[in-house]
Amino acid sequence: MKIERIKTDLLIIGGGTAGCYAAITAKNASNAADLKILIVEKANIKRSGCLAAGVNALNAYITEGREPKDYVEYAKKDADGIVREDLLYSISERFNEITAHLEKLGLVILKDKDGKYVTRGNRNIKINGENIKPILANAVKKLNNVTVLNYVNIFDFSVHDNKIDGAYGFGIENDTFYAIEAKAVIIATGGAAGFQGIKCGTRHSTREPDTPWEFATAPK
Repeated sequence: MKIERIKTDLLIIGGGTAGCYAAITAKNASNAADLKILIVEKANIKRSGCLAAGVNALNAYITEGREPKDYVEYAKKDADGIVREDLLYSISERFNEITAHLEKLGLVILKDKDGKYVTRGNRNIKINGENIKPILANAVKKLNNVTVLNYVNIFDFSVHDNKIDGAYGFGIENDTFYAIEAKAVIIATGGAAGFQGIKCGTRHSTREPDTPWEFATAPK
């Protein structure tokens, strides 16, 4: 088996919606021009993660007349109170900003005759989202100093002094073992889904979150 050793500044494990957007966000930082980012994905970032086949709505948007705290209360109730309220609130404050950025990247968001987003309930807007992953993958491809390793399965972390400083993986389509060293690591692999034998009352108990922003904060 071939061994390939890689060094990077930021390792992102998982190339789904959260992983792609984490790379985009990191490169948009004011001092990130020379930041080297490596995204490792077990499939292909063009069609991977929960939104691989697309989605017909963004289920996290602060609609007219609503406030971020309203979303926090909804999520808190929906998850039986097992949430980080401060984290949820800070995320909710940026829902609309990130949605506008996704639209600039090419996501089609439905609008009414007045040019306003078409809502679906109190916190949802309708989209033509079958291409949301290819859109994000294309945006990642345009970033400088960002490398994508598709079809590589990460199976363990490199840990020293109680800090994750890399990861180990193997190529699914090649005979290669990857030893990756990184200054920082983001785990964007989504939540566990479908492994429970019984339902316990909330939708979050049996499947992953269903918004681009929830993915990065779902319990690992």
